[in-house]
Amino acid sequence: MSFHTPASPTLSLRPSRIRPIAPVVMAAIAAGLSPAAHAQCPPSFGAATNFAVGSNPQSQAVGDFNRDGRADLAAANLGSDNISIRIGTGVGTFAPATTYPVGNEPNSVAVGDFNGDGRADLAVANDLSNNVSILLGTGTGTFNAATNFSAGTRPQALALSDFNGDGRLDLAVANFGSNNVSIRLGNGAGSFAATTNFAVGTGPRSLAVGDFNADSRRDLIVVNFNGNNVSRLLGTGTGTFGAAAIYVVGTSPRSVAVGDFNADGKDDIAVANIIGDDVSILLGLGTGSFGAATNFPVGNGPGSVAVGDFNADGKPDLAVANTGINPSIVSILPGTGTGSFAAAVNFAASNNPRSVVAADFNGDGRLDLSVANYGSNSISILLQSAGAPLPSITTQPATQSVLSGASVSFTVAAASPSGGTTPTYQWRRNGVNLVNGGAISGSTSPTLTINPTDVSHNGSSFVCIVTNTCGSSASNSAGLAVVADICPADFNSDGGVDGSDVDAFFERWQNGC
Repeated sequence: MSFHTPASPTLSLRPSRIRPIAPVVMAAIAAGLSPAAHAQCPPSFGAATNFAVGSNPQSQAVGDFNRDGRADLAAANLGSDNISIRIGTGVGTFAPATTYPVGNEPNSVAVGDFNGDGRADLAVANDLSNNVSILLGTGTGTFNAATNFSAGTRPQALALSDFNGDGRLDLAVANFGSNNVSIRLGNGAGSFAATTNFAVGTGPRSLAVGDFNADSRRDLIVVNFNGNNVSRLLGTGTGTFGAAAIYVVGTSPRSVAVGDFNADGKDDIAVANIIGDDVSILLGLGTGSFGAATNFPVGNGPGSVAVGDFNADGKPDLAVANTGINPSIVSILPGTGTGSFAAAVNFAASNNPRSVVAADFNGDGRLDLSVANYGSNSISILLQSAGAPLPSITTQPATQSVLSGASVSFTVAAASPSGGTTPTYQWRRNGVNLVNGGAISGSTSPTLTINPTDVSHNGSSFVCIVTNTCGSSASNSAGLAVVADICPADFNSDGGVDGSDVDAFFERWQNGC
């Protein structure tokens, strides 16, 4: 069997003139964009729960197929030539799969309303039959038999939008074998006009829709696997496109997503490079051009990238499915809002992940992940955990009592869960941050030392604030008792201990010592 590529459905953060077919997905993303206190804090996900689909799932898409307000899934199964539908329960689980035959080796699936009835339909790109299957939805979670429409040679991926401004959903198909993109304009009744092809680079594998020159017309970005670059096609608003412009990315790009990564109101792109083991970020200039690529490392063999605000800080993050099997992981890169990303945090999926999508599968307002696993014939659902991965204080400081002039130390131990950076420390005395100097040392380390102590320290309380990128945790309060040595042996303070100290002792004893 030939070597195949996952095609990952992508989501532009800019509005489209097409009414969204999956409001549950849009609502989930909107919920994920509320501000939070700690930027760049990676989210935390629970262990993957796997749900069986067909053979060798290559792609997946989210929609509300039975109109119950819950996220459902469609998986394109390359090995069994069908589509698996999993209806969501709203608690992170799914009903048993129902399958629908499509063309030969389906490589990509997308959700849209092609006949204007408000029900979710499916479009499927079939690699070896050189066509696209359209399955019209009934609105009850089932679909009618596929109708096929020709595309180019070896179609790999689909993007849906209104390319000619008539309010109807159209198709764009990336054709690996013919090095072009096929455009089929929808008639609003579930059918499409004849194919028009536009040349791109060599080996197009994935594509996404954006508005790269800010003219409110839909443009395309296409990743060219064999060229190590992307093609940008500016739309005319009539269903046609200008000549492709080429931009260099990483090695063997396989997937692309669109978002505004530096908060300048211009569409940027993220490209997963399967051989480069990284993601290329190209910031848009708003004129149709892009700056040079900046690469961020992820896992082994990144094959799919999706955009979402997973840590609810109002800045787009990335989720990347890594096709390697040792380990089989999905990477989360928290966005900084400046066009860069924090280091990847990885979560286990199943065997050979090929596609990742984000939605709220359990109705808690947080974005979860679905990962299609080519090697295990399954979809992994990773539900986002409640709460940020704050530092955990494993050893608390102890209350102590010392003589004046002695040295004393307070110690904490802390760890950051997966997703939090190495902790930093700040000791406080009676609620005020300490600084090093004089008797104080270690004020920003796990161990605070006071040497020497004096009676001014008596009755103080000490707390350590432990902080990572996600926030802070406070230790227990540790008290300090400093006892003055009020009856020294040198009772007359002449620098020596001798008989003359006896009279001084009795005098001080009579005074209450």
